[in-house]
Amino acid sequence: QITQPALSQQLGELRRANLVQTRKEAKLVWYTLADEGVALCVRTMEAIFGGLGQVDDLRTPSHPTKRPPSPEGVAGFAQIID
Repeated sequence: QITQPALSQQLGELRRANLVQTRKEAKLVWYTLADEGVALCVRTMEAIFGGLGQVDDLRTPSHPTKRPPSPEGVAGFAQIID
C-alpha cells in the first residue's frame, strides 16, 4: 500500500529523471511514459518480474496488458491505464 504523498514524491522523481511526461486536465494530472525506450524498459521488467508468460517480441506490445483489479484500499487516488 502506498500513501498519496509517497506516490506524489515517487512520480516527482520519475518526472525529474525524464521517464514520464505529464498533462493536466482541471484537477487531474495524467502521466505517460516519456518515450518508446522507456516503454520498452517497462515491458521488459514486466516480462521478467511480472510473470506475463512467454516473451515473443518486447519491442511492441501485441495487445494491451490486462491488470488485475487493485486490492481494496490501495491507491484509490491513482489508476494505471494501458
